[in-house]
Amino acid sequence: MTKTLRGVLMILCVIGAVAVSVLLYWPEPKAQHVVLVVFDTLRADRMEIYGHERETTPFLRQSELQWLKFTNAKAVAPWTIPSHASIFTGLMPSAHRAQWGWIHLDSEFTTLAETLQTQGFETVSIASNPFFSESFGLTQGFVDHSLVKGPGKERSAKTLARLPEIIDEVIKNEDRLFLFLNFMDTHIRYNHYEYGRQFGLEGRPLIWNGEEKWKVSALEREFTAEDRENHGAAYDAAVRYLDDIAREIMSVLQEKNILDQTLVIFTSDHGEGLGYHQEMGHSISVWEEQLAIPLLIRFPNARRGGEVVSKPVSLVGLAPFILDNLGVARPELLRDAPSLEDRAGRPVCADYRSYFVDTTRKTNIKMAQLYPELSKTIRPRHVVYCGPNKLVIDDKGAVEWFNVEHDPNEQENLAQQGLPAMEACMNRYRDLLSAGRFTSFEETGPQTERDQNQEEIEIETLRALGYVH
Repeated sequence: MTKTLRGVLMILCVIGAVAVSVLLYWPEPKAQHVVLVVFDTLRADRMEIYGHERETTPFLRQSELQWLKFTNAKAVAPWTIPSHASIFTGLMPSAHRAQWGWIHLDSEFTTLAETLQTQGFETVSIASNPFFSESFGLTQGFVDHSLVKGPGKERSAKTLARLPEIIDEVIKNEDRLFLFLNFMDTHIRYNHYEYGRQFGLEGRPLIWNGEEKWKVSALEREFTAEDRENHGAAYDAAVRYLDDIAREIMSVLQEKNILDQTLVIFTSDHGEGLGYHQEMGHSISVWEEQLAIPLLIRFPNARRGGEVVSKPVSLVGLAPFILDNLGVARPELLRDAPSLEDRAGRPVCADYRSYFVDTTRKTNIKMAQLYPELSKTIRPRHVVYCGPNKLVIDDKGAVEWFNVEHDPNEQENLAQQGLPAMEACMNRYRDLLSAGRFTSFEETGPQTERDQNQEEIEIETLRALGYVH
């Protein structure tokens, strides 16, 4: 081999090595847009992609290799306001204080939409949940926000119909987009009609309004195994319809040629009791059926598709995760906040305040009067996840300890066994409590003069959602 040829080969080897190094270490390009979809009241374990036996999510299952799937994602509370407030602020309910006793996210807290708006993003929210009226503070930072009204399926159809025009406007103006969508199809009354018969349901489900729901939870109405099957079929049929919505969202993004520039997130704010702990609906306990939620993320170009994250993660990590993946600096309050992919091993928690216990507000008093038996049994609770275990403590000092990996339905309380893992988790809980991670059980909410108009709005909203009648 001549010296010249050897020299050429050496140069080519060096160039190749440099190219490989660039490919390996060059940072991934940031997403230009983000579409955050909250399927209100969606349980992870009723989705085929999470192992449910019914074919409830065929599209998501077929496209599974495009998604980063979190199999242990937890809501911070079992109802809308605190959960969405935590999604938007990256803060626990003890910090943002939007929960029973004060059903409002105050303007002092910087939301994800506000941060992105200051960075030139077009911020759009389309929601079907009545809590997304301006009275409750969740629309902060959205320049364009719509509360869609009407029958269940009609609301979802209206929302989907707006997607092409929103994306066309963004493309025309060369903007970056933050689009938030909230769908209510798996909230009582379930939007089950299209697929109900496919899952063996004839007519409407047994429990279709708030009054009947609370009667079951208060043990005032018998709810048999057959009833649970019937009601579960209606819920599953609604989940199946959400899968159609997911398919349509992805189709529009693909047709508009922005899918591979977009961070797409499908999740939920909380789950739903379907009678397995003699509880219907949500917002009255911290069983896994109300806290374990789906979390699916598609990166641009389906990067990291097919990966599975099994460690517990919290929805409080969503806002910093989104900002990091858009290349947007975090606000000061989130500078050191854990992201979804935080490697520091910080704890995942839930903080539940009961509207049946806090009787300082007109709304809460009405609930306690309507359902006195329920009021006697429901307690505020704190939750800490420690590895595969779940610690639950209520305001009376009662302790529950479940291994949710081996006992996902929480049938066996192991608190009396004196396990070392539980004692270690208790110590961690005490540290978190001292650090203000949880709302104090003694706190009764703001004691300022009540806004009577706001309380009437709250009651009307709860009536629209089926919580009161």
